[in-house]
Amino acid sequence: MGPLKRPMSNADEDKKLASILTKPDFVPHTVPWTQAYADYRNVCGDPWQISPAVFQPPIRKAQLKLYISRQGGGPLKRIRYTPGLLCCPMCGSPSRGSLDHYLPREDFPEFAVLPANLLPACSLCNSGAKGRTFKGAISGERFLHPYFDTCAKDKIWRIRIDGHPAAPLFAAVPEPGLAKSLRLMIVFHLDNILGTAFETAIATIWSNLPEALADDIQNVGLNGKQALDRHYRDTVVTQGLNSWRAALLRGVNANDAALDHVAAAAAKVTLPDIKF
Repeated sequence: MGPLKRPMSNADEDKKLASILTKPDFVPHTVPWTQAYADYRNVCGDPWQISPAVFQPPIRKAQLKLYISRQGGGPLKRIRYTPGLLCCPMCGSPSRGSLDHYLPREDFPEFAVLPANLLPACSLCNSGAKGRTFKGAISGERFLHPYFDTCAKDKIWRIRIDGHPAAPLFAAVPEPGLAKSLRLMIVFHLDNILGTAFETAIATIWSNLPEALADDIQNVGLNGKQALDRHYRDTVVTQGLNSWRAALLRGVNANDAALDHVAAAAAKVTLPDIKF
C-alpha cells in the first residue's frame, strides 16, 4: 500500500477522452461523459460522492470494449508497469503487473479507461477478495485511493499476533492512534482487500522469520529486538512501509511474547553455508 503520482494530468485525460468522443456513436454523449470525468476528479473518486452516469446499455457496452481493446498498449500499459513500485499500492503484496479499476468498470463503464481510475496493482487485487466491492454500508467505508489519499506515506496498519506464538493467529488491523474517519476507511480496506493468498503468505513469512534473523543474532551478536529492527529497516527500504512483511514485523515488535519466541528460535537455527 502506498500513495502514487497520478499517471496523467486533468488536461491530458480530457484530451484522451476528446479523441474517444470523435467516434460517431459517442458524439451525442460528449457532455455527460466529460462531466463524469470532472466529477470523478472533483471528489477524488470517492464512491460516496459519485454515482454511475446514466448511459443506455449499448453505450455502456461500447465503453467497456474501450478498455478491452486498449488494456495491452499505450497509456494503460504504462500504468500497468509503473516503475519504482516496491509493493502493490492497494494491498501491499510483493506482486505487481496487473491493472485494477478503483471503481469497477462493470458498475462505472464511463471510467473504464480514465487513468485516474486505473491502478497498477497485483492480480490478487484485480481478481481476488475485492471483486466488485467499492464501498461499505456506512458512510466513509471505502478503499484507499493511491492517487488521492496520501495517508499511506506513513505506516497505517500492522498484523496483530494473537494466541500462543507456537500456533499464532494473525489479524490485519489499523495502526493505533489514527483519526476515527481514517481508521474507519482502513478497517474497510483491510477487511475487503486481503484474502486467502495474504493469509498463506503471512504464515509463511512468520515461519521463516527465525531464519531471517539468525545471522544477526548468532554471528553479529544482536539481541532479538536489535535484529528485528535491522530486518524491519531493510524490509521498508526494499518492500515498502506498508508491505505485508513490514506490517507483520510491526506486529512482532508490539508483542513481547512473539518477539521472544522468534529470537529463541533464531538462536537455534543451523545457518546454511550459502556463497556466490
